[in-house]
Parts: sequence; structure tokens; C-alpha cells
Amino acid sequence: MDLHKTERVILCELDCNSRQTLSSIGKRARIKKESVHYRIQQLEAKGIIKGYPSIVSLAKRGKMHAEFYLKFRNVTRPLKQEILHYLQRLPEASELASCRGSWDFLIGVVVNDVYELNAFKNHVFNAYAPYLATSSLSFTIETYFFGRKYLVGKNIHLAQQVDAPGKEETDALDEAILSELARNARQSLRRIAEIVGSTPKTVAYRIRNLEQQGIVQKYTVAIDLEKLGLTTYKLLIRLKNSAHKKRFFDYFHTQPNTVSVREVLAQWNLEPTIEVESPEQFYAIIEEMEDRFGESIESHSSFMLDKIYRTSYYS
Repeated sequence: MDLHKTERVILCELDCNSRQTLSSIGKRARIKKESVHYRIQQLEAKGIIKGYPSIVSLAKRGKMHAEFYLKFRNVTRPLKQEILHYLQRLPEASELASCRGSWDFLIGVVVNDVYELNAFKNHVFNAYAPYLATSSLSFTIETYFFGRKYLVGKNIHLAQQVDAPGKEETDALDEAILSELARNARQSLRRIAEIVGSTPKTVAYRIRNLEQQGIVQKYTVAIDLEKLGLTTYKLLIRLKNSAHKKRFFDYFHTQPNTVSVREVLAQWNLEPTIEVESPEQFYAIIEEMEDRFGESIESHSSFMLDKIYRTSYYS
């Protein structure tokens, strides 16, 4: 990564909490807030910072998150592009990535119930049924976000749990505020109030409530990893005994390149997301995991996210 140490600290702080003030970031980076503002503008201009999304608990809003993994057969390059364009037009897809390895595409969806999920599956699968070789589906139980510790080489962030059970009620104003926070978490209270038709004081009160209810889980930053020379891998781990999962969570929490772990209902139990500078670095992480926990692993597989087209933490 060709980034100055100060820029790494700024990105790490924004990844931890993108709504914090310039002064707060400046204290961590040991520079004045004016310099923080300038550095952020430069990172935005270079396209390294793509936005400031918020991570919202879907379970607490009565929604479900699932991911489809698709592998096609006898697909030419033009046909694969056609499939990609088709998937990009699906409004239900909150996440979309082309992959290399075990799967060709990953599609994340947010639905209200299994009936909506089944309708989406049928819609997608029927469109290209003759070419679909295999597929798999995972339901999110819980997700832990660990932060991008590799940016600064320190274990400075606590794990943040998302999608823990327990539905909370929201009204139209709450949903409007959530939508704006998801679009740009660094917006001022005044700007959000103008958009949702309320007052800054009311918006501040509602945001505090949404945070306390666990609906708003994290304010983060969207980074163009390709511009930093980084690649994202997914690791799919099937445990011999699900009681061993805490050992894996503890390990991946301290592993600096692991940015999140999903516990899922699928053919596997855990799904770490890992960002690395090279395939060799990723395989070294796998080897270390095998050395530590080989007796607890039934099987594992992995694939690379070749290009991420869409990622949304709110639907």
C-alpha cells in the first residue's frame, strides 16, 4: 500500500467511526483538524475514499440477510457479461461481486421473509437455468466487524456485533434518517434534518436512540481496495463442532487482515472476509489457521472477490 502513515491512521479512524469530528481524528493522527480535512479531501479526489456508509442491523428491523453463490458452466465471456448486467439491474441485490475460484458470482439480498427470498431465487435461477452448474445459499445469523487493523498494524478496535436478534420498532422518520446515514454518515445534523423535514435537535435525539437500540451499529468508510493494491477473499469454514466457534472468532479478531466474520446457516458455519496484498499472504493466514485449529475444522474452501460492484449495509 502506497500510503503515508498519517493517511493510514485517518482511514483507520474513519473505518472505526466515520462520524467522529476532524479534531478527534487529528488527535489520533497527531495533526491539526485543518490538515485532516485536507488529507480526507485528497483521499476522496484520488478515489480511495468512495463514501461513508453506515452499518445497520437488519435483524433489529425485522429483516433477513442471505447470500447466494453461483457457479455457471459453458459460459462465454460475452454471456458472462450479459449475466453480470442482468444481476446489476436487480434492485433486491444489496451486494454483488464477481469471483474467482469456487464461485462466479456472489449476490447478497435483504428480504422480509423466506417467501421474498424464494421469489428472488426463482427469478434469478430461471433466467439462466441452462447455464447454472451449482449454487449455494447462506443465511446470516450474526456478523462481527473487526476493523481494518492492518492499516496501522495495531489491534485498536473492539469487535462490533451486527444482526444480533431482537427486533426494535422504527417509524417513518427513523427510516428516513437511517437512509441518509447509510448514504453518507458524515452528513451534518443540519443537512440530514433538511432532507428528512425535521430539526437538528430531533435528528440528534433520534440518532442517539437508534444507536442505543443497536439499530445503527457502525459508521464506516468505503475504500477502493484495488487502488491500494489489496484483494478481498472469502473463507468458508465448516466446523466439526459449532461449540468451537468462539475460538475462531477470538483468533480472527486478532488477525489484522480479517475485517469481518459472518456466522451463517449454510453448508459451512463461519465466513471470514480477509483483505490482503497478495495470494501468498492469504494462504499464509490459512496455513496458520490450520496449524492452530486443524482438529476443529471439518473442511474449508475459499474464493477471491474479483470485482465488487455493490455493497450496501441498509435496505
